[in-house]
Amino acid sequence: MIAGVMTGVFFLLYQKIKYGPRGEGAAALGMKCQATLCCAFLAVWGAVSAPAPGKGMLAAGLIICAVADVLLAIRFLPGMGCFALGHVCYCIAYCQAAVPDMENWLVFLGLMGGIGAAMLWAKKHIDKKMVLPVFGYGLVLALMVSLAIGKAPLLIIGALLFAVSDGMLAGRIVLKIQGKTYDYACLGCYYLAQLLIGASAIF
Repeated sequence: MIAGVMTGVFFLLYQKIKYGPRGEGAAALGMKCQATLCCAFLAVWGAVSAPAPGKGMLAAGLIICAVADVLLAIRFLPGMGCFALGHVCYCIAYCQAAVPDMENWLVFLGLMGGIGAAMLWAKKHIDKKMVLPVFGYGLVLALMVSLAIGKAPLLIIGALLFAVSDGMLAGRIVLKIQGKTYDYACLGCYYLAQLLIGASAIF
């Protein structure tokens, strides 16, 4: 856990000094990927030391997200698709841990309505080719957050922080929100989300 946090901090500092808040040099990308892999190690450790339904899929999702960290900097659409696959693994893990109930589906319907309304507004501001992929990703993210409801507190907080991070990323892309504090807050939410998801397999 400490290694994951420290690697994330070093990534942020290295990125700031060498490339600026939005730069993605090879060394910075390596640190970013390593930070997520440290979180995946927590899930693997938890799955091996205290096996339970869903822990293996949590680890798989974290590993896939580490790959997505790199892909997103190279090409946005494949990176987004890779993150969506990571969310699918999280969804499977949540379902393996406990069968979804009415509360989960009601939350999902509510989030779908919000995403649909947001997309109706955002489609005027983004490339038409991106509308369906972004909408599809939003639904997968909404499902991941919905299925986390009622699970361990670390999973719930991690899922919510992941959604906050993605929302901030969307704000940067669509609304052109810029600033070092904003960028670092977005990355901070992402790292903390992955850390909590990985740690949930142990605590």
